[in-house]
Order: sequence, then structure tokens, then C-alpha cells
Amino acid sequence: PYGRAAEELLGTLGLRQRVVLQVLDIDSYSRVVAHLQTSTRDLNADMIRNGAAWVHRYYCRTEICKEWLVYESNARYHHTGLWQDPDPIPPWHWKRMKQ
Repeated sequence: PYGRAAEELLGTLGLRQRVVLQVLDIDSYSRVVAHLQTSTRDLNADMIRNGAAWVHRYYCRTEICKEWLVYESNARYHHTGLWQDPDPIPPWHWKRMKQ
């Protein structure tokens, strides 16, 4: 349910900026798993801080993931973004339910 809001936020955060996409992996659904940055922002971190993205524990294996998990925990604690939902469904579970 929070997908459109997350998409809008990402567009706003990266608006009129050069975004560098560092591909980390391609998942089993052929989606790109990537780290997005501008010259001044870590867009992944911004999305997580704003409760607009989950940290996927299976794919997020780099050192920065520890920091992102803290941001996710803070967003959950403060009921920010998707964490306003009392029982949010991780996108990887939702995808499995739809198959």
C-alpha cells in the first residue's frame, strides 16, 4: 500500500540531480538491487529513514546495511511512513502471495 508514496518520495529526493546507481545484485524476479546516490545524498538511507523502504536482510550484506538497519529501526519506532501500518507486509512476502 505504501508503494506509490515511496515512488513519489524517491522522485522528490532525486529531482533534478544526477543519480548514480550501483548495482549490487539482480534478484530472483529480475529486479535490480542497487545503491542510489547523488552527489550529496544516499537515497537508500533517505528512503529508509522516511519509512519508505525496507532493508532486505537477504540482499543487504555490505557494511552500510548495519547503518540502514538502525534507520529502519528508528522509522519503525516512530511509526514513520509504512511503519504507520500496525502489521506491514514486507514486499518480498507480498510478491510471493501474489504468485
